Amino acid sequence: MASRSGRRVRGWQFSARWHARWRASDDYGGALEWNGMEWIDPGFGPTPASGDVAYSGSFVEMRIAWADLGDPDYLDVHLGMLREQNLNEWTWAGVPSGAYTDGYDPNVGQFFQFDLAGSTVPADYAPM
Repeated sequence: MASRSGRRVRGWQFSARWHARWRASDDYGGALEWNGMEWIDPGFGPTPASGDVAYSGSFVEMRIAWADLGDPDYLDVHLGMLREQNLNEWTWAGVPSGAYTDGYDPNVGQFFQFDLAGSTVPADYAPM
């Protein structure tokens, strides 16, 4: 996810400031923040057994406070799942649906930009 200021990640269509991550085995998670020079631990994020992640079947929900993200006006969001096995990596379940181009180490091609003060419901946003 990103706010208005951040680092343009190779292959991404927006500048990412925040990276929230959580392993489906619930034994690893957290967040990273781009400080202009490197990715650092901001001290928050979906950590294992924290209650910040709820999952059941094929559904996952994460909780991150707006204040932890600096109370942004807009939030650029890309979601995806990845398999981290060496030489057998996979990326799938991109959100929005056109987020990935098919192939090894895909670039992010689309994302959502949500106006947090607006009245548009998330389902009515078009990918960027």
